[in-house]
Amino acid sequence: MKTLAVKKYIGDDELLGLLRKDSYPGTIDRIKACILGVQCSLHQTGPAAVIDFIHSEACSAPSDYSASAIEGLWYHLYGSADFPKSEHIRFSSETTGRDSCISFVRRQLEAGEEFLKRLHLGGYNVRIENEKIRKVYAIFMANIELLRALENSMREKWTEEEFSDMDGFIKKLESFTSVMWSTMVTIKNMMKNEKLKLIKNKAIIVEIEERLGQPLRRNDSCPCGSGKKYKNCCGS
Repeated sequence: MKTLAVKKYIGDDELLGLLRKDSYPGTIDRIKACILGVQCSLHQTGPAAVIDFIHSEACSAPSDYSASAIEGLWYHLYGSADFPKSEHIRFSSETTGRDSCISFVRRQLEAGEEFLKRLHLGGYNVRIENEKIRKVYAIFMANIELLRALENSMREKWTEEEFSDMDGFIKKLESFTSVMWSTMVTIKNMMKNEKLKLIKNKAIIVEIEERLGQPLRRNDSCPCGSGKKYKNCCGS
């Protein structure tokens, strides 16, 4: 029997080096957030969607080496129960102060917003009624709003004196960042379960249609029991 060989992730620094050669101007953060968001999708999708994202940012297709590395990162994150500890979620700037802190928060916000965009493109907002997922989503959104408010305050209101206790402040920043990434991974894992349910429901619907000898009509009640019309549920 032939075994499937899953590509291993080469690491953040190595991947970013490959992508810089492909003229990708962004961060690893956004790529990871894009991957997690795409993995939440209830539609048929895969690493190709992430390759397209990088292509749009770099205005050229990633090399075969980069594409292979992205696939390795895809499987690395797909199997994660929690967000793997990584340099990019820690404040690692050699300099401290207003500009460094704002840059760090902005980078995390861009990643969170990328995840949010992919999550909703994948059908979350119209298909998910799982209360547990919605609670984690609410935590994620509260954390994003906190980071947005923090960025605005640092830009417009904070004095240099408020950046004096950097050690304590950096610990808080890293804590906020960790919550954001952990909730993204939790949502991804919950959405994987929702996708499996959807696949199972579709298999049952095929069996029902075979027994009826005709396809379900779009305005019929969905046989999965959701109470929605078929076109707005398993038939979408």
